[in-house]
Amino acid sequence: MKENTRWGWRTWTVPSDGSLPEVPHQIGVIAPGTGRLHRLVLRWMATRTSGRVTLGPTLPSVRRSTLCAVVLGLLGGLFAIRASVAGDVVLPVVALVPLLIERLEDALET
Repeated sequence: MKENTRWGWRTWTVPSDGSLPEVPHQIGVIAPGTGRLHRLVLRWMATRTSGRVTLGPTLPSVRRSTLCAVVLGLLGGLFAIRASVAGDVVLPVVALVPLLIERLEDALET
């Protein structure tokens, strides 16, 4: 059970016997003076789970955002090459953006 407050949030684990919990499972405190957008981002990062997609039995799973970055990067790279942007610029960007997203999400989750 999640309880939002002005200063952050508390997450309670309800016991299986139906009694009221005594100690919160997680307490999140947001620094005073932060803006509304900053508070929303902190809450979103603390409560969301990373959706992963399994590509095959022997391949590792990847995040949905990384998979979307690969597809959009390939489409964007094709359009950029068609618009006569140098392949020396397009190919490294298309290859590095999914890796960057994977690393950034790992850092943000920790």
